[in-house]
Amino acid sequence: MTQRIGKRGISPVIATVLLISLVLILAIIIYMWARAFLPELLQKDLGNGPEPIERACEAAVFNAAYDVEQVSVSNDGNVPIYGFEILVNDAATGSIMSLGSFNKTIRTGESTSFEVGYVETGSEITIIPSLIGENEDGEKKSYVCGEDYALSVIV
Repeated sequence: MTQRIGKRGISPVIATVLLISLVLILAIIIYMWARAFLPELLQKDLGNGPEPIERACEAAVFNAAYDVEQVSVSNDGNVPIYGFEILVNDAATGSIMSLGSFNKTIRTGESTSFEVGYVETGSEITIIPSLIGENEDGEKKSYVCGEDYALSVIV
């Protein structure tokens, strides 16, 4: 067996520090990458302290009606509604089309109307509420509730 004289390897302490550093750097890179796929946590205070905004969607109660190119909405709940996403399911073609976002704050007990244009008779209008919540940094952002909290109106 031949021995190599004068050849030294890296010390075990330095090797351990390098391995731990490498693992930490990889963990930070994976965390930053995965954070882009996670939804931002928004909260809303309903009087009992901040809660996830999804719970506020349950308290967003409203009524709506369509009449001559306008959708009229009244807020019957105890949460201010920031706006609405309006979709139309065309009865003739079966296609779903977005009429857009309508951002107009409607406080409790108030009502308003939106100009949406002509909608074919027999079509179904789906009105989805949008609320304002705060993220971890205190910034206010809009949150569109799911279709579970939507209201449908047949024209």
